[in-house]
Amino acid sequence: MPKTLFDASAERGFTFCRALAGRGFQSESGDRYPTSMDLLKDLSNWKPRPASALPECETSLCRRIKKCLGHAHPQPMSSMADKLVDQAISLSKQAGKLGEAADLMEEAFNKWPSLRSEREHVLKLWRRGIVT
Repeated sequence: MPKTLFDASAERGFTFCRALAGRGFQSESGDRYPTSMDLLKDLSNWKPRPASALPECETSLCRRIKKCLGHAHPQPMSSMADKLVDQAISLSKQAGKLGEAADLMEEAFNKWPSLRSEREHVLKLWRRGIVT
C-alpha cells in the first residue's frame, strides 16, 4: 500500500511534486518553468508540516483507512497463525480433509512466515496425501 494513503503529509508532498511536474509539462511555454533552476528553487523551498500540525480529520481518516484495510488487528498475527495451525492439524486427522488442512496451513504461513520453516515438511506430506 503506498505510504501516501496513510500519511497525510506525504500525500501533500506528492500533490506538491505532481503540481511541479505538471507545471514542467505545460503546452504553453509561459506556463512552464523558464529554467531548471526555477524548478529547483521551488523544490528546495518546500517543507512538510510536522504531523502535530495536521488537522485531526486527516489523522483520524488515516486510522479509519488502516482499520478498514485490515491493518488494525485485535490480536497479534502470530496468535492468529497458531490458531490456523491448530485447525489445520485437527482437519488433517479427518478422512478426506488433507487438502483443506494444507490450505489452512498455507494461510497460517502467510500470516506468520516464520512458521514455514518449522512446519513446511508437514505441509509437503499433506499435499502428497500422507497423514502425519
